[in-house]
Amino acid sequence: MPNIYVCNAMLHSLCKDGKLEEADLLFLKMEKKGLLVNDVSYNIIIHSFCKRGKLDEAVSVLGKMLGAGIEATVYPYNMLISGQCKLGKLNEAHALFEEMQRKGVGPTVVTYTSLIDGYSKQKEVEKAFRLYHEMTGKGISPNVHTFTALMYGFAHANMLSEACDVFKKMAEMSVAPNEVTYNVLIEGTCRVGNLTRAFELFDEMVEKGLAPDTFTYRPLIEGLCSKGMVSEAKAFMDNLHKKNHKLNELCYSSLLHGYCKEGRLNEALSARKEMEERGIRMDLICYAIIIQAILDKKDAKLLLGILKEIHDLGMRPDNVVYTSIIDKYGRDGNLEMANAHWELMVDEGFPPNVVTYTAMINNLCKAGFVDKAESLCKEMIFRGINPNGITYGCFLDQLTREGNMGEAIKLHKEMREAFLASTITYNMIIRGFCKLGLIDEALKTLVEMSDNGVAPDCISYSVIMYENCRRGDLGGALRLWESMLEREINPDGIAYNFLINACCAAGEFGKAFELQCDMVKRGLRLTRATYDYLMKCRPENKIR
Repeated sequence: MPNIYVCNAMLHSLCKDGKLEEADLLFLKMEKKGLLVNDVSYNIIIHSFCKRGKLDEAVSVLGKMLGAGIEATVYPYNMLISGQCKLGKLNEAHALFEEMQRKGVGPTVVTYTSLIDGYSKQKEVEKAFRLYHEMTGKGISPNVHTFTALMYGFAHANMLSEACDVFKKMAEMSVAPNEVTYNVLIEGTCRVGNLTRAFELFDEMVEKGLAPDTFTYRPLIEGLCSKGMVSEAKAFMDNLHKKNHKLNELCYSSLLHGYCKEGRLNEALSARKEMEERGIRMDLICYAIIIQAILDKKDAKLLLGILKEIHDLGMRPDNVVYTSIIDKYGRDGNLEMANAHWELMVDEGFPPNVVTYTAMINNLCKAGFVDKAESLCKEMIFRGINPNGITYGCFLDQLTREGNMGEAIKLHKEMREAFLASTITYNMIIRGFCKLGLIDEALKTLVEMSDNGVAPDCISYSVIMYENCRRGDLGGALRLWESMLEREINPDGIAYNFLINACCAAGEFGKAFELQCDMVKRGLRLTRATYDYLMKCRPENKIR
């Protein structure tokens, strides 16, 4: 048997070449032969297990190492903490962090950065920020990876100003940002719609000699498209292509979505051809976007052509794609085509999931085929697929629309006991009672939902307020309005419009104009009909 140094070199070489199982066997052989395994040997194997996500085995090796009387250093702990954080096991990572300190092993910038990154990715940014202050308090200087991880946490917690503060702090501490730093900040800035600043950051990173990549381009393309600037997004992409910058299917999926959202299917199809010419392969996400647009255009021939193209490329539409097709045909009332694609999906080897079943059940209920919907629900249960709140909500919606409140209440009680009741399902019950003129029952349901820990929303109140207004009970509607505001539930434009109309009809012009002023402050708009009604009232009822 070679000596320990040769064996460690062999272990390292095997791990470097990805021959991790061979490394495991060599390590076991070393132990069996009685070779005095040292901390280097253990660290190599711990790293090997961490790399494969086998954290339990890695922790076991650390325990064996400590049991052998070998003093632990920071390196195995850093590997284990990093591994646990990557798997989202933050409690385990923090336990190791505390253990190492109990054993007198001081954490390094690597230790803290792993934890900060882990907490940031789990949106526990306050804990990440506390760790940042803890490390700087100990005199440990953060590096670019620390700052970037913290910025990521803030940006994804909708705390962009705090992310920008961290970016400024980097400059103050003379820590140079890298490509990932800029990508995080550009993505966050695009998400809040500040495209001017996003492109300033893009120009800044190029000026610093950093190389933007598809992770940089995609949020910029997506940001332009979300603002309705799809042509500008295309021009930006063409300019990148001219400069030999690589784009991928993710960048194009944003462009395709932009085109399709605006109903520009022909341009989306042209972009699809361009992808092929530029050597970028369409993936199922890109095809799903185009298929949705084709369904909106109701072009069955083109849809079949696209499905054939997917097959010709060696891909198969999955149940996500088929579900969108089935749902669209069902919503359009073409249940025959919906059923045909259901059978095609099953023949392709993609069994329907809870979303597919729910979409079909919903469309059957809306078409009045409740018996068929019930049969389908029984089938999904038989196949081991549990209906969810949305599935049962399809039946509840139908019952309340039919005015069958006895059965609706019974079903909703079962949903409540199964913890499937929600604001939406309670709103259905409230709507059902209001439709029958049972205002007191609707009000009791509003109280009941709060008592059961389900938060009412604007719709919960608006449905009852509208019925009050319809019956001429403006006082009852305004009392509910005040109650809603007291609960800090923001009214929507629909609620404002019908209440302003009701105030005008009741001669309460002062209250109508008061509501209109409040509506404007909230950035909401009057409908044309409500505006005209108010204008008729204004000459005779001036607000002083």
